[in-house]
Amino acid sequence: PVLALITRWLHGMSLGDLIAPGRPMDWGMAGRSALVYAVPLLVQVAIGFWTGELRPAATSLTLVLLLAPVSILLFSLQASAEELLFRGYLAQGAQLLFRHALPAALLTGLLFTLAHEGSGARAVWAMRAEIMVMALFLSWITARLGRLEAAMGVHIINNVLFSVFIGGADLPFPDLLTRTDPDPPDFAGLADMAEFTLHQGLTIGFYWLVGLKTGFVETGRFLLGRPARQA
Repeated sequence: PVLALITRWLHGMSLGDLIAPGRPMDWGMAGRSALVYAVPLLVQVAIGFWTGELRPAATSLTLVLLLAPVSILLFSLQASAEELLFRGYLAQGAQLLFRHALPAALLTGLLFTLAHEGSGARAVWAMRAEIMVMALFLSWITARLGRLEAAMGVHIINNVLFSVFIGGADLPFPDLLTRTDPDPPDFAGLADMAEFTLHQGLTIGFYWLVGLKTGFVETGRFLLGRPARQA
């Protein structure tokens, strides 16, 4: 609501102008984007459970299912608000200032990472790197499609699945699984950094190949061999 007032009073714009400038909003795009991004996340959860990194939590499945709608609603509002602020309002302003999407993405990514500071976990730099990569990934999606719905879908499903399956000390919602080591150590060398890079590369690569290159996220159809989008 505060951002809506600011954009209306200072710029004569609505939140819809931040989400899809000059076009009608497409919430189906958010759903398709969330669907594609959920696939590698669920695969990673399954691998973590198989390797023993994740184990069943001492939580009632019934309780998780009862609170799931509340969790989905709150994370949808939270993630959408963050996208409106960082990839919407701040990014559009930064692009006007820098005349290019890359410095705008770097600036808003840094601000996004700083906004998520405050955890007492040992793996501080690993968390910072993961948040910064996510921020740059969301900026890339937004710049490629010229709208926010796809980034919103990715952000929402990331937070919802993390809450439902893994959770954390900072989250009040019950979760289905829990980490064997709830506070893993930080980057300890090249092997950890290579594993992190591979993990991020596979996740983003799958989204690009299945969601963007085929046109599924944008159109809802797999348009293999389609002509390149007009800028």
